[in-house]
Amino acid sequence: MGVDSAGDFAETAKRDSRFQAPGSGLIALADEPDPWDVLLERIEQEQARMMARHRWND
Repeated sequence: MGVDSAGDFAETAKRDSRFQAPGSGLIALADEPDPWDVLLERIEQEQARMMARHRWND
């Protein structure tokens, strides 16, 4: 699944605590085995939620 926009990408990443630095912005934590797979997983989950909301509102 792709990301609709850079804003969606950033918002999804901001909600994932694994990509947060205390008092800072978005970072990928060094102790994650594959931070990009983690981020992709979160993006896909968020897109699934967005699609479900869209279907619910139709």
